[in-house]
Amino acid sequence: MSSFGKYLLENGVVSRSELDAATQSLVIYGGRLGTNLVEAGYLRLDELEQHLSRHLGVATPPAEWLENPDREALQSVPASLVERHRILPLKLEKWNLHVAMADPRDPHRVDEIAFATGLRIEPYVLSEVHLLFLVERHYGIPRPTRFAVVASGPGMPSVEAYGGAGRDAVSMDPTPADEEAARQRAVLGIHPLDANEELIDDQTFSSLHQRWQLDAGPEGAPGAGTDRGADPTEGRRTGFDAASDAEPPRAQQPPRTPTEIVALETDLTTAANREEVAAIALRLARAYASVAALFVVRDGTIHGSRSVGDAFDQRVRGILLPCSAESILAEPAESGEIHRGAPPRSGIDERLFRALGRSEARDVAVFPIKIGERVVNLLYVDNGSAPLGETCFAALEVLCDRITAAYERLIVARKRRHC
Repeated sequence: MSSFGKYLLENGVVSRSELDAATQSLVIYGGRLGTNLVEAGYLRLDELEQHLSRHLGVATPPAEWLENPDREALQSVPASLVERHRILPLKLEKWNLHVAMADPRDPHRVDEIAFATGLRIEPYVLSEVHLLFLVERHYGIPRPTRFAVVASGPGMPSVEAYGGAGRDAVSMDPTPADEEAARQRAVLGIHPLDANEELIDDQTFSSLHQRWQLDAGPEGAPGAGTDRGADPTEGRRTGFDAASDAEPPRAQQPPRTPTEIVALETDLTTAANREEVAAIALRLARAYASVAALFVVRDGTIHGSRSVGDAFDQRVRGILLPCSAESILAEPAESGEIHRGAPPRSGIDERLFRALGRSEARDVAVFPIKIGERVVNLLYVDNGSAPLGETCFAALEVLCDRITAAYERLIVARKRRHC
């Protein structure tokens, strides 16, 4: 069977430039091709599911099944299996279980579900976004934040302002919009903005990021003083977004010798996906600095992604900033230029560094990682109370070029799959 991208091109559903743009987002931000096409506004969700059905030769589920799955069907499959295979049981008819899947043509997946349930599986195709939305609704398994960006579909709100309205998007009803916004804030651990609040003022930054207990102590350690700083998603992180949590301790260790550095640089040139690129890049960065972190820049927002060094990974994941803020993160995200200097001692950045537990850092650098002219990631490094060496600074610049090259290689490989 030809690829879905090739099907879309051959049938004039999307243009080559639209497919290339979605492929680039897929490589950098993850998700499936269809998800990225919907997020970019090139397809509505209902259009995506129609084309997935035609391409795969598998029907989409009846709308009434999606709205009201059988209780018996839901109870016939344990949540652990639902989470692992990204499926939604819909209807149970004697020994036949009708199941919505993102991969209905995967025989191994279908066979494992059949073996685990003792039932004959009738698969249906459903888009990744729609499926995760319904799994969260019926099983309580939370989606990653990026999958809160959805378009019209049975039982779903429309596209959020998170990524723009998209082409032909249906306006969102206020009630589901409020519910969806509240869900995203709950995942991020932030409370709603009041009418007179702005995300970029100091007071609001502090209160929005209360999950990280910014004012609990000299370093704002999460959980210090009270349990208010505890991670509200603790114990709930799912297989949908747990890939970066599964690294063994060895993967966090910095290279100690030139031979190890060369080996990691070689690994970077053959990394199979963005998660491998990030993990290898951060280990390399640790050869030159005490801590290193990657931030994702997307749709005018900077999100903490992952980090190594001094055990501040969960703190990085709690950071959310608009690119319009006056911050040492926002500056390179907007300008595409490297920022280097001492941490600011006032404004949002003072609170940012307290949230990160890096208030004592003497010399910090933030490197933009670009695809073309577009900043997609930020690499943050500091060396604690010691300055960053000039040789190390130059090596980190080269590392960012290598990260870009790794992304570009993956993008080219993905585009070839569409041909």
